[in-house]
Amino acid sequence: MIHMRPQTEGNYVEYEAEGKLTEEEHERVFTELKERIHKYGTIRLLVVLPEFPSIEASAVNDRLRFAKEHLSSSTSTRL
Repeated sequence: MIHMRPQTEGNYVEYEAEGKLTEEEHERVFTELKERIHKYGTIRLLVVLPEFPSIEASAVNDRLRFAKEHLSSSTSTRL
């Protein structure tokens, strides 16, 4: 399960994920993120993982496709 946390405001987006994440949840989150990117140009994203979640294999491809579409060489990423 993944849900947007109440701290989300403007271009700052915060999610919390726990348990098994489905492909449908990933699609919902990607749609929400795309809407915010379209509205604000850039976003700050935080994903809280109380435990490392398991995912469906098909969701990995969706994540990589989303990252390729929305991350440019001018975007810096901090871990």
